[in-house]
Amino acid sequence: MATDTAPSGRKPGPRVNAGAVAILRLRVLPAGDDPQSRRRR
Repeated sequence: MATDTAPSGRKPGPRVNAGAVAILRLRVLPAGDDPQSRRRR
C-alpha cells in the first residue's frame, strides 16, 4: 500500500489514475458545468 502511493515513478497503477480523476472531478464539481458530474451526484 505504502509502496503503491509512494512517488517512486515505478508503475503508474490504476490507483494513481483514480486519484487524478477524483481531483479533476472535484475541480469540475464547483463549476457545475459538467452534466456527467451532476448525473453521478
